[in-house]
Amino acid sequence: MGNKVVFIGDSITEFWEWKDAVFFKSNGYICKGIGGQTTDEMLLRFKRDVLDLNPQIVVISGGINDASEFNAPYDEDETLANLKFMAESAESNGIKVILTSVPYTRVFNWGGKSKEVSARTCELNVKIELYAHQKGYVFADLFAPFLKSDGSMDSQYIPDEIHPSKEGYALMKTVIEEAISSLLTE
Repeated sequence: MGNKVVFIGDSITEFWEWKDAVFFKSNGYICKGIGGQTTDEMLLRFKRDVLDLNPQIVVISGGINDASEFNAPYDEDETLANLKFMAESAESNGIKVILTSVPYTRVFNWGGKSKEVSARTCELNVKIELYAHQKGYVFADLFAPFLKSDGSMDSQYIPDEIHPSKEGYALMKTVIEEAISSLLTE
């Protein structure tokens, strides 16, 4: 096997390496997050950015740009199909899979238009989790850690309502480390 873990995703993944480079470098993790990408675009680079690197584990995080209609109308079935294809491609290449939920995101503001996306991401997260359990993949919940006891978002962790703060990434790190550890001990 090549590299231990590859993370593929959008800006939430990309910024993680910027805000906690030590987490990636000290563990030999590779960050393949690209800001603004939908799962369609992640799928196009999946072979190059994941399969060709032959990692032991892939962490697949995507869907927020789909739900926000960043560059196309939202189609939940297509988003799920893209995530499933990536997961099953990894599995068929002997790579263990961690699927994550979309972290808490409430409102997207693109081109002066504000879009409420929390209901979409909640529905998508339920389906990602169900699929992960059905296939025997590890599911990492990156949504719940950002909630207050009343169910609202804790703004200290996601100050722009999209991207985690350094403290938010620390919460995600705890969840992901547990998920990775569970696969390395199998």
